[in-house]
Amino acid sequence: EQLTHLTLTADLLRRPGFGLAVVVASLLIIGWLVLHHVALARSLPDGGALYGGCVALGVGLHAALFLWPAERQARLHTHLHHWYWPVPLSLFCQFTHSQASLLVSALFAAISLHGCACFGAAPVFTTRGRAADSPERLQPG
Repeated sequence: EQLTHLTLTADLLRRPGFGLAVVVASLLIIGWLVLHHVALARSLPDGGALYGGCVALGVGLHAALFLWPAERQARLHTHLHHWYWPVPLSLFCQFTHSQASLLVSALFAAISLHGCACFGAAPVFTTRGRAADSPERLQPG
């Protein structure tokens, strides 16, 4: 049986099984990768200050973009498609002397390419009540 869709909910964590095992394994790997990149950043000449500042700026800009004022939230729906989220994350995998960093950067590129190739680059923001692939989706500007 192929697991094609996994939604992270409290119900998933209460049920033992393959889905829970995938989530736990994924969180352990992600945790290790984050700690590994923090250690690599701390070994930089500036102690990781520039790297940490860039991470904070990237997270802050995305938080501002996706958590904007409530009156806009009432009209817009945000969906982080899997063509989008790997792109900003891959920018943090910059340590060329680390095989783990290079591997994760390549994995992020592959995930994004897979999303575009198989499902198209659907918009991240849509007007509430309209499907992401609707011709009446939110237009920039």
